[in-house]
Amino acid sequence: MIGSTEWVRGEIGNGVAANVYWTQASGTLTISGADEGGSIRLYSGRLILRAEDRAVLLADGLDLQVADRTELTAGSLTQNGSASLTLGSGTSTLLIGGNWSMSAGSSVQTATLDGHLTARVWGHAALAAVTVAGDFRLSVLGDLSRSATSEADRIVADRFALRVVGDAGMIDNAVLYETSRFDAKVDGLFRGVELDDLNLGRYGIRLDSGSDETLRVEVRGDGSVARVLTEGGELVDAGSGRLELVAPQEDLRVEAVVRGTGGATIAVVADAGGVLLARNVISEGTGRVEILAPEDRILFLSTPVTVKAGAGGSLLRAATNLNVSRVESAGSLLLESLTGYVGGIEPRSTPNLVMTDPTAVGEVRAVTGASLLGFSPVGYMRLVVSDVNLDQNFGFYQANNFFWLRGGSF
Repeated sequence: MIGSTEWVRGEIGNGVAANVYWTQASGTLTISGADEGGSIRLYSGRLILRAEDRAVLLADGLDLQVADRTELTAGSLTQNGSASLTLGSGTSTLLIGGNWSMSAGSSVQTATLDGHLTARVWGHAALAAVTVAGDFRLSVLGDLSRSATSEADRIVADRFALRVVGDAGMIDNAVLYETSRFDAKVDGLFRGVELDDLNLGRYGIRLDSGSDETLRVEVRGDGSVARVLTEGGELVDAGSGRLELVAPQEDLRVEAVVRGTGGATIAVVADAGGVLLARNVISEGTGRVEILAPEDRILFLSTPVTVKAGAGGSLLRAATNLNVSRVESAGSLLLESLTGYVGGIEPRSTPNLVMTDPTAVGEVRAVTGASLLGFSPVGYMRLVVSDVNLDQNFGFYQANNFFWLRGGSF
């Protein structure tokens, strides 16, 4: 087609196999289905649409359904109003040289269980409801944002593989997704919410916080616990800012390694429940680790689990009890229970608390009691147990700078 064109009708392949090949050589292509009440259907076969460097508009009210796969190449893709694009079996591809813009009420979905989607966007992507039964592979050279206004309109896929060179989500408008497996690499700011437990694939999530940036990975679960699972990948921040892994409404159970490799602060937070650690949380170099449960407990689920902080130090603070297996810190160390006790998981063949800097301060604060085995170059840490008026450097020295921190009831 030459010049701006509107596709107004199409009932194609009803009872006979038929592919549609469309080349838009110049002008804008508007797909409206206006002569059929907004409906265009390809009952069998593929839609191959070539509109390189051309704008493609899906009009408000459009219901475009393709039985087989779709291959669309466009300079930009805009879905207005309630425009709906339904893809068929196999792997459909969207190659968009500029922006992919979806209005809040628009949608893209696959009609069959073997439907997959690969989308490559050289500009920005503002997405509403995208539902893919199989794999959804999305790469964006610009920013990824969310245009939907309802939580029901989100990205849903069996596997979601995401690559964003810019930002993904905004501080007040996170990207919402619900997946069985999620892998991502984002170079800029990341604000994302997994709505049904977070299961990392083999690649995991790799982020890169700037020194003044806070990245946030929010996880929701079944109402009682939100889980972070893995098929081999880790949640990694290679930057020097702050990465927060948060469950806002329930317990947070972490079964994947969370790691900072560039000096970032790694914060694992359960706003309303407890933090249950089954894998290590680490921040290397000048990094810091914070484990926070302001309304509940912190529990390390087995003796190999370790929190390891760099020179930025470590903070573990719980509203109730705090049970740890091992906390290592190259900087300061503070474990605090606001109403209960701080304890070390048996057996005590290795120390629960390890400090490596003789100039750093190590402290345990509890209300009812504490019992931990520690190690530091100076042979003690400070213990404060408020119920028994114990406020002193408290440690029974043993050989090679090992000592017990004990006080109150435990």
